Amino acid sequence: RELHEKAGALYEEGGFDAPAKRSRSKALFANFCLEENSEKRKGVLEGCLSLATEAAQLFENRGDKRHLAETRGDILRYSREIYHLSTESELRCSEFERMLEVGRTAVVESEAVGDDQLLLEALHLTLWVLAVEAETVLEPAEFKKLADETTRLGGKIVEVSKRVGTSFA
Repeated sequence: RELHEKAGALYEEGGFDAPAKRSRSKALFANFCLEENSEKRKGVLEGCLSLATEAAQLFENRGDKRHLAETRGDILRYSREIYHLSTESELRCSEFERMLEVGRTAVVESEAVGDDQLLLEALHLTLWVLAVEAETVLEPAEFKKLADETTRLGGKIVEVSKRVGTSFA
C-alpha cells in the first residue's frame, strides 16, 4: 500500500495524472483487503473503481494503450469484488454487465499491445465472468448464448498459456 501511495504522490508531483490515479486506486485496494466491514469494503472498492476509470480515460486520451490495457484489468478486478459483495440483484446485474464489457475490451486491448502475460490475465478474468458469474445472473437461454464466445476464449487461453509457459489454463 505504502509503495503505491508513494508512487501516486510522485506521479502527481510530476504532473502524470493517469498513473497517479492508477497508483492511488491500487493503494486504496490494499485498504479493501484489510477492511472487515462489508459496507466499508464496498465503499473502498467504489473509490478504487472511480480512480481506475478516471485513469483509464486519461490513458485512452493520451493513446497509451499498454497502461490502458493494464488499467482495464484493474477495473475488472475491482468490479468482480463489488459483484461478490453485492446482495441486490440489480447491482449484481449491472456489475456483471460492466465486468463483461470491460473484460471483452481488456482482451482486445491486451492482444493489441502484444503482451501475452497481460492477455492471459484478461482472458482468465473474462472467462470467469462468462463461465461462472454469468450462470448466476442470466436466464438459462441468455447464458447459452455466451457458449460460443466462452469456447473461443477458452481455446485462446490454452494457446496463450502455452506461449507463456504456464498452466494458467
